[in-house]
Amino acid sequence: MSKHLAGQWLLNSYEKTIKLGQTDKDGTLYDVTTITLYDGSYMGIKIYGLDDLDMIFAVSEDTANYLNGYFE
Repeated sequence: MSKHLAGQWLLNSYEKTIKLGQTDKDGTLYDVTTITLYDGSYMGIKIYGLDDLDMIFAVSEDTANYLNGYFE
């Protein structure tokens, strides 16, 4: 498997869950998920907060080409 990075998306949440009685927002961005596209039709998904779950898996060549279009 090739591990050369082709592109990456980072998804953020603006706020953590507001708890009962909270009214103030601090505007802090928190990492939620990172989606990474690798050369060779592989992609990875890292989900923060789930013991930093990190998976890498194969995708079809058509899917990889489609996603790679976002980085051209």
